Amino acid sequence: MNIRRSDPGILTGVDICRPERIKKAILRYGDRFLRRVFTSGEIERCSSRPNPYQCYAARFAAKEAAMKVLGVGLFDIGFSSIEVVNKETGKPFLNFRGRAKAKADDLGIYRADISLSHEKDIAIAMAVALTDKPSSPGSC
Repeated sequence: MNIRRSDPGILTGVDICRPERIKKAILRYGDRFLRRVFTSGEIERCSSRPNPYQCYAARFAAKEAAMKVLGVGLFDIGFSSIEVVNKETGKPFLNFRGRAKAKADDLGIYRADISLSHEKDIAIAMAVALTDKPSSPGSC
C-alpha cells in the first residue's frame, strides 16, 4: 500500500462498558465519582434519562475509546478532558479539552467522530479521528 503524505491518517478506538459497573461506582462514591469522570453537561444529560446508568456507561466507553484514538491512558489526560456532547439532532460528538486537546493538536487531529450504542447490560462506543499526520506503514 502506498501512503502519500497528503493522505489523512485514520485513528480508531473501541470500548465497552457495563452499566452495572457504573451504577456500582455511583452508589459507592456518589458525586465524587461523577465529578471526576464526567463533565457537568454530561451529568445533566445522563441524570435526566430514564436509565442514567446506560447513558453514563456509553459516555464512559466513549472516553475510553477516545483515549485509544489519542494513544494515551487515563493518568495521562483524565476523563474530564474528553467530553461527549450532543448536537441538536442528538448526534454525539467529542469535545477535547485541556490535555486531551493538546494531544489531539499534537496528532494533527482535525475531525473526531463517536458512535454510541447500548442495550440493557452493555454499552459500546467507537471513536474515529482524521489526522493530517498519517501513520507510517506497518505502525500500530
